[in-house]
Amino acid sequence: MEEIMNEITPVLVNTVVIILTAVLSYLSKKLIDFVKVKKLELEEKISDENYKYIYNVAKSVYFFVEQNFKGVDDVIEDKREMFEQQILSRIPSLTKEDIDHFRESIVGEINETTTKVLDILDTDK
Repeated sequence: MEEIMNEITPVLVNTVVIILTAVLSYLSKKLIDFVKVKKLELEEKISDENYKYIYNVAKSVYFFVEQNFKGVDDVIEDKREMFEQQILSRIPSLTKEDIDHFRESIVGEINETTTKVLDILDTDK
């Protein structure tokens, strides 16, 4: 019985990993599509030039926050708060919804890039 379990376990683990990878890939693509729609809506609200300026400031703040919490676990809320504080100190006119949008757009961009890299690595196998 133990011998059978030893043979089945790796197969089951691989199957679960494949399923989870597929689900995460699907969800990240759906999130990216959602963020793109929201980005377009917000771009209509804010002029293109102003949007790009705010996006670049938000991206700089995002990486600043990530650098400050590098190697620290379980700090999602702390990161979120620091991002909000830092972005508001630079652009006080932003609403909570705007801040959330820019943070999600940046994360979406990073996830999209990561997905592309993983797809390239996966095709090399």
